[in-house]
Amino acid sequence: MFQGQTVNFSRLIQFIMRYDKKILIPAILGLFAFSVFIAPALTSIADTQASIESLRSAMENPAMVAMVGPVFGDSYSYGAMYAQFMLVWTAMILAIFSILFVVRHTRKDEEEGRLEILGALPVGRGANLFAVAAINLGANLLISLLVAFTLPLFGVDSIDLAGSLIFGFSLGVTGIFFGAVAMIFSQLAATSRGAIGYSMILLGLSYLMKASGDVQSEPLALASPLGLIERSQAYVGNKVWPLLILILAAFILMFIAWRLCVSRDLGGGMFPARRGKSHAPRLLSGEPGWAFRLLRATGITWIIVIFTFSAAYGFVFGDMALFYEGSDTLKQMLGITGSMDLSVIIGPIVGTLTVIMSILSLVPALLSVLKLNGEERRGRLEQIFSKSVSRAKTMAIFIILAAALVVVLQWMIAVGMWGAAQTAMETPFNFDLAFKTSMNYIPAMWVYVGLTAFLIGLLPRLANLVWILVVFEFMINYMGSLLNVPEILTKITPFGFTPKYPIEQIDFWPLCVLTVVAILLSVFGVFAYRRRDLRTF
Repeated sequence: MFQGQTVNFSRLIQFIMRYDKKILIPAILGLFAFSVFIAPALTSIADTQASIESLRSAMENPAMVAMVGPVFGDSYSYGAMYAQFMLVWTAMILAIFSILFVVRHTRKDEEEGRLEILGALPVGRGANLFAVAAINLGANLLISLLVAFTLPLFGVDSIDLAGSLIFGFSLGVTGIFFGAVAMIFSQLAATSRGAIGYSMILLGLSYLMKASGDVQSEPLALASPLGLIERSQAYVGNKVWPLLILILAAFILMFIAWRLCVSRDLGGGMFPARRGKSHAPRLLSGEPGWAFRLLRATGITWIIVIFTFSAAYGFVFGDMALFYEGSDTLKQMLGITGSMDLSVIIGPIVGTLTVIMSILSLVPALLSVLKLNGEERRGRLEQIFSKSVSRAKTMAIFIILAAALVVVLQWMIAVGMWGAAQTAMETPFNFDLAFKTSMNYIPAMWVYVGLTAFLIGLLPRLANLVWILVVFEFMINYMGSLLNVPEILTKITPFGFTPKYPIEQIDFWPLCVLTVVAILLSVFGVFAYRRRDLRTF
């Protein structure tokens, strides 16, 4: 059946791995580190049996169950705690990694003509898809093994090898399954944007089915891939059958994707492409309209995502006091001393959650600026700048749109968190608290926008390194106190330089300094971009 269709797929595996090694290796190591980094801190989060039981009571709340999954077993061990905290969200990150990797080397390569060049060589029609499937399978299995054999080394009670194998392979199987989903949509959709969009929608639906099913309907949860891996009950029941079902489904999807690949025309999708308008809209008559059109879909999608996640946090405010009760470490994370009364902790909790959401909001803001870099890399800007179009003005527009998106996203954080808390709390906090806390981080986020613009203007090949700084920012702000990070490291980042309202009073001088730094970085970036040559890289 596969004879002739997979000729030289092993050579393609070598080619893709050499081509993508600068992305694959850091991604695998980063995903592995994210999967295990919180394990050593579990004993600090809940350091007594009373705090463990209090934590279990909070995690059995329907809102928390919908967010992270149900509590399995009669006793709440560190292993069960870790699986509940980390499994679903880490699996979703691996799923996103697999979707992006698969689409990049299937539909996107086809869209940009690279597969047509490969097709002129002695390779089978389905060889590229076979190679991509093999690499995605291998990468996810490697992450699974690294996680499974590393977690027991921390010596945390109840985190044993058997449970770690189930936990690790639950992550890997999820990545393999959604990689197979992306292979299907790469054959159906006519564009890489469509393939990624359909795959992400299915991932989002899987999460919503899991969330609803965990609270109301077991069959609905079992119908979701994410709900299925939860039923493996890592560190509690250690069940294998959910993983076998999911891996079988993944191989069936890969086979269907291969059949579609070898039977359709190269360059087209099974879904007919939507016919465009015969005339361009007036919006595209200038640089602002063109830039807005390019960034519109990303902005709208992330506005919805940020609002949804913020509202989800808001719904659990009613149980926050129970969640934090009895944990000295979590008090330290929040900067609380003394009483744990809800009126005392609500401000620090809002502050902590807002920092997390603000760092997440950096993703669409930086993607908006990096879009200009991507268009240059693909050679599309040469046609635009060959006309009477100002390069400086064009880049400035992208920076302004990204900065405006930051403001909108921070507003969504405040509205989503405050609005949901109104229904979850008997005595909800004022909107003023959520508004000031979210707006407080806008200058720090603008610094990242300016830094990205500066790198695009001066060192375009290194612009994506800004993501390393974002990850470092997250680690410092979210886990810095648990990991005993030196205080000086917490102050050198833009978020660390920002006053921690409401624990600290808003100080306009640091905010002004950050704003000036953001403006200077942006101006230097625009100046350097105007003077340098365009390039494809």
